Amino acid sequence: MEALAALMRPSDHTIGWTVGPTYELSKRVFIRVVDVVHERFEHHIEAFEPREHRLVIRNLAGGHSELRGKSADNPDSLLGEGLDFLVVDEAARIDDRVWTEHLSQRLIDKNGWAAILSTPAGKKGWFYKLHSRGLKARDADVESWSSPSSANPNLRAAIIEAERALGPGNVCGPVRSEILRPWRRRM
Repeated sequence: MEALAALMRPSDHTIGWTVGPTYELSKRVFIRVVDVVHERFEHHIEAFEPREHRLVIRNLAGGHSELRGKSADNPDSLLGEGLDFLVVDEAARIDDRVWTEHLSQRLIDKNGWAAILSTPAGKKGWFYKLHSRGLKARDADVESWSSPSSANPNLRAAIIEAERALGPGNVCGPVRSEILRPWRRRM
């Protein structure tokens, strides 16, 4: 919904990406945004190219807003474009260098923001460091949240308990999110 709000925001031109460790994971977020646009704002769609993972809509000022789905498994495809916003899914599974050398750099030109979501992968890597920055208001540019799967109203407690019984690393782990507004490089 953050991506949708950014796309609809009045502007001459807005560009944002959804990024995942693979195209399959990136596509999940991209398609969710596309589905809501088709359902609620179909009259704003100017171009939809599913094979290219590209959506262009007319925003509330009549300008053009573009969303693209990208994959972190080919970092060179993440170069060369300034972004207004970025949604990264399963961030803990993306290599540190992809964030520091490719993704974070896209936000600097336009003072863009990022929503970074993931299930944790231990106390290591760029995602953990970024999440730690947002805890207890240590960094005014980063907000961090963490919640257990049991807080998800779409998951039944019996399913969570069955997964928990299978051992660590199943659905009962926390989900963490970060939002950086505006982006300032501090890593």
